[in-house]
Amino acid sequence: MAINFPSNPNTNDTYSYGDKSWIFNGVAWEINNNGNIGNIAVTGNITAGNILTDNYFYANGDPFVSSNYGDSDVLTYLGNISGNLIPSANVTYNLGSSTNQWHSLYVGPGSLYINNKKVIEDDSGRITVSTSVNQNLAIKTTGSGDIELFPEGTGVVNIQGNVQADSGVIISGTGGLRFGSNLNLDNNNINNLGFITHN
Repeated sequence: MAINFPSNPNTNDTYSYGDKSWIFNGVAWEINNNGNIGNIAVTGNITAGNILTDNYFYANGDPFVSSNYGDSDVLTYLGNISGNLIPSANVTYNLGSSTNQWHSLYVGPGSLYINNKKVIEDDSGRITVSTSVNQNLAIKTTGSGDIELFPEGTGVVNIQGNVQADSGVIISGTGGLRFGSNLNLDNNNINNLGFITHN
């Protein structure tokens, strides 16, 4: 059974349903505390624009939302979720903030999308970082930050495509460079070659 409050009420108008009473405070209907009302048991639906309480509104025994709530102080109790968690508007709300951050994010065998682009996925036990077709993927640091590829154990850095360096880029190594196999120059020249040392 639904409680249908009168439309277009005036401030301090009262409405009774059974042995219960409400009063309109100018904004929303609230419990008429002057009527010495205890707990309200409703077995059906309550239809109203706003419902105000003196403390908390409880759902299944847990506090769900505080009485004087706003965007910054809504207390929401979610618990376990058995469905999708979808915001009411697109590209509008955040999960956490710069000052109130979540600790860890646990994701199952799925994918992470940013701006509708699949960025990270678990592909048969291999974590793959990718982007959309015909788009570049950049790894960037600033200042003195380095980009390090550091496989531990017996792992190697396995490059499965051609490597192209921009003009003027220097490739160097501490103590020199070592090649574990032949160096094929594809009939190109080695310029500005100094002394060749053979060990």
